[in-house]
Amino acid sequence: MGVALHRAGAYTHLMNEEDKENLKWLHIFNKYDLYSKSKVRVDIEEVKPYYLSLIEKYFPAKLRW
Repeated sequence: MGVALHRAGAYTHLMNEEDKENLKWLHIFNKYDLYSKSKVRVDIEEVKPYYLSLIEKYFPAKLRW
């Protein structure tokens, strides 16, 4: 969704006011996105443990919606 949202404006009809306010931060931080700016293809299996450790650290085992 990220690429379609900030490049093409897709899905804006689904956004609430908080989402719209946070969108400005997406535009600001987008220039620091090293994965999409790199010509080197990311090996998902190589970075997967890192992201799983972040999920384990910052998300509870059981989410309540």
